Amino acid sequence: MFVAINHLNERVNPIDTGEKLLRYQSKNKQLFCPECKSQVLFASGEQVTAHFKHVNKQDCSYDWELETEEHLRGKILIRNWLIKQYPEAQVEFEYKIHETNQRADVMAIFPTGEKIAFEMQCSRIQGSVWKERHNLYKSANIRDIWIIGQSVHRYGKTEGQVDKQKHQLVSLVAAIYDEMDSIFFLDTVNETIKGLYEHNFKYWHSETILCSDEENFDLMEAKIFKQVIGTDKIRDDFKKWYIKKKEDELEERQLKEEEKRNEAIRREREKQRVLIYEQRRNEYLTKLNHFQLDDIQRDINKKETALFERLLEKHQYNDSNFPGVFNVFTAYNHLISTPHCLWQLWIFDRFIYHKREPNDKILLPNIQKELQKLARKGKFRYKKSEDDHFIFAIYQYFKKMNLLDVVRQLGFYSGKYQKVIKNQLPPNEDKELNKCVANYLSFFDLEFPKSIDTYIRNQFKIYKNDLNDMENYDGESSIDNEWLMKLKYSINLAYATEGLLNNKETGFMEQAYNLVGKGYELSDKQRKWAESLITKIERSLNISLEQN
Repeated sequence: MFVAINHLNERVNPIDTGEKLLRYQSKNKQLFCPECKSQVLFASGEQVTAHFKHVNKQDCSYDWELETEEHLRGKILIRNWLIKQYPEAQVEFEYKIHETNQRADVMAIFPTGEKIAFEMQCSRIQGSVWKERHNLYKSANIRDIWIIGQSVHRYGKTEGQVDKQKHQLVSLVAAIYDEMDSIFFLDTVNETIKGLYEHNFKYWHSETILCSDEENFDLMEAKIFKQVIGTDKIRDDFKKWYIKKKEDELEERQLKEEEKRNEAIRREREKQRVLIYEQRRNEYLTKLNHFQLDDIQRDINKKETALFERLLEKHQYNDSNFPGVFNVFTAYNHLISTPHCLWQLWIFDRFIYHKREPNDKILLPNIQKELQKLARKGKFRYKKSEDDHFIFAIYQYFKKMNLLDVVRQLGFYSGKYQKVIKNQLPPNEDKELNKCVANYLSFFDLEFPKSIDTYIRNQFKIYKNDLNDMENYDGESSIDNEWLMKLKYSINLAYATEGLLNNKETGFMEQAYNLVGKGYELSDKQRKWAESLITKIERSLNISLEQN
């Protein structure tokens, strides 16, 4: 007990009242317990901390046990600091809170009526006990600030060495830090505070070891900031950290809100994409069920018509035998305005038909370049999109062609490189079978193979077996022999007749012959030039290469 009441009902303590007076009052039975009002004695000596004790052991709630030197000195330091820092406040030792039957080590009562209780805690009580006491203060509308004795603090270790960023927290300290986001240790010898604050927190090394920078300062420099004690510098650092934290939290909330909006937009777009896909799929199936080449030609321009008719004539295709391989739906067909039957047939004719080693490799970006050349000539039309590109339709078409083993992807991850497996298709006059092949290639899903109707699946197997049984074309070229011979005769005549063609023209004719001989098709511009040179030779020599 550090406070008693004298015969004049005045609160006295060994700090504010002289020892001689206290001994006199004690001897004359003028000192009493503030709680039970029974007589107390004053005791002090070289080995005894000044205190009061009951004359007779009483059933009194006032703790009559001796205090440790650290606890007593801590109370005195806290009280002296409050008197100096807040002279307008009433500061009392061992102040009784009647509402909760608690007794604060030091109580500061400010002119506004606000009360702040200070507890100098040196014993390692359980965190649950502290929580109960803290809640009692809260129920009495009293702020409580707990200052822990330095004897309770321990540093952790890193590789056997003391690490001053690691702080071992006993149950009491862990409970306070968890609730307050700060903790204070008072060194009663040096009269300094070691503070751990939220803005210096780094991480939890374990359940009982906190990693944080510490702040050390003289107690007399400290000020009260709500339920925290610290210096002006600590307060300013906290403010900067707090502002930054709130800015980061705001930014994070805004990012999350933006992500939610984007996700909602994405879901809506996906919903619309599915609806549009289903619409296009249904339109495709309707056209497939009533397939007519004339319907395709109504949707293309004159140059596309000329190209389509030339390919149909070259391969002798009509409504009945037009392969389903060239009537395939992909999710990206809409990016190409030219009907898919035309560009799929053109790809087969240009890059697959009669191709053999070493010309049986296909680089899909080259197809893209060739199609862009056709577009500049008006023979191919595609749509420009921010999200997609028509090459996606080409990639997906080749992926479907892999199902039929017409081509095979080279490499596991990328479909950029393809190899020709079958360089011609089996003749087939069964229109129904061609429709089933187109349907299977358009909608087969490796994850759900049975989603395709059994009849369509069986028809596809029949066609694939016919394709597998068919030998690859192994002829000299993929061009009409008459056209190849015209090129050959023209070159021979150019060398035999001086001045018939110049060196550039002769060199071009040789290049054209070599390309056609390897299975490549000349571009329209190259073919026109070759035909004009053949006509020049015929007129100069007054002959017709058609008759030779």
